Amino acid sequence: MGLYMDGYNSFRLFSTPNQFAINMLNPYHPMVTMVVTIDYPLLPNIEDETWTNVPSFELEDFLGYCGVFREFLEDTNASLFPMYTLYRALAINNVQWGNIKDELNWRFLVAHYIGHYLTLTLDDFRDMDGRYTLDSEVKEKKYTIKELKAMGMNEFETTPYGIRFWDKYQVYGRMAWKGHRLQRGRY
Repeated sequence: MGLYMDGYNSFRLFSTPNQFAINMLNPYHPMVTMVVTIDYPLLPNIEDETWTNVPSFELEDFLGYCGVFREFLEDTNASLFPMYTLYRALAINNVQWGNIKDELNWRFLVAHYIGHYLTLTLDDFRDMDGRYTLDSEVKEKKYTIKELKAMGMNEFETTPYGIRFWDKYQVYGRMAWKGHRLQRGRY
């Protein structure tokens, strides 16, 4: 007589060694014969239509929300176009359609996710404060406590697109289910 029955989705209520000893004293107790069975699936199947029928997201959708990047994404040879394609793939993967289930909100979130990271990429290209040129000249920058706290707690609070993204997505992103595991943070 084992603790588990019928695979591993059923277990007896009296399954500790102490309870087995008590069962010897009163084998006809109603709790002795009770078994708890967990019926599967506990969560919705990930192959459901809400996860597989992801709407398309093209460059024109992005430029509709974040038009300031139009000059950087004119054609496939533009300077930011490879970064756009990378961030587009990441955004579609991280902002799960199955969690949002509303096409306008999903497009808004994907566009602002991409816009946030393209803004950070532009900052890197501009080489603010000579960080990447390895100049011997050192430029000091003063930070406030509020800026440092924003950088440490949430990177999305460092750009305007990130603020708009996180303001809407934090409702979904804090407790979003992706498959059978709980997501945390921005995913």
